Amino acid sequence: MADAHYNLGTILAKTPDRLPEAIAHFEAALRSAPANAAVH
Repeated sequence: MADAHYNLGTILAKTPDRLPEAIAHFEAALRSAPANAAVH
């Protein structure tokens, strides 16, 4: 699940006006897998 949030955050971060949503997905990735170095 963390990978999905991270990937969606990455796509949204590249989309104009979608940065707040991207940040929310990055935060969700960190919450769901805090030990996963790939989502940091």
